[in-house]
Amino acid sequence: MSAGAFSDKAVIEASAKILCVFVDCDWGKKNNDLSEKFQVRGYPTVAFCDPDGNVVAKLQSRDPAAVAAQIADVVKQYGKAAFENFEKASVYAKESKKPVLYLFTKPGINSSLAAAVADPSLKELLELFVVAQSELIKGNADAKALSITDSALLVLDPAAELAKAKPLLKLTGKKDLKEVKKQLEAVLLKFTDGGGDK
Repeated sequence: MSAGAFSDKAVIEASAKILCVFVDCDWGKKNNDLSEKFQVRGYPTVAFCDPDGNVVAKLQSRDPAAVAAQIADVVKQYGKAAFENFEKASVYAKESKKPVLYLFTKPGINSSLAAAVADPSLKELLELFVVAQSELIKGNADAKALSITDSALLVLDPAAELAKAKPLLKLTGKKDLKEVKKQLEAVLLKFTDGGGDK
């Protein structure tokens, strides 16, 4: 998936505004439930979902300009995009008095953390955070400042300077949905009870 249109700069920039979840179906040998839900008939299949997990479109073209335009259209029609870096997210988070949930993903690599964040059952909980997402690619200044080298989910106080920020929560590795939800609820309680700058 990281070749062709998906390695184009405009597509990479557009995809920073959506939550990308890669699911390995191993040609029908894995994740059959998701293959059925998203009506996968061939590989790769790219489905765009609304914040509730409903398919709203499937990729119509492999042309980089068309892919970037379709992503932009989906973002415009179906929901707020994740911020692409801590600086932008923290401005909005300070105004709304919310912590920043920052998801780092590796391009083309499945992440249980990304899948959890994309799960519709967490929608209401995630609305209590300001979400940022970026890929772990060369030159990612936020990943460097936070010493992130693998997929991770962080919760940060928006009042902190990124270079000095100590995460309120840091999840790495494989985590199930129930564990991610429990950890996010706990850190949110800590933040709203005075653990974070309001």
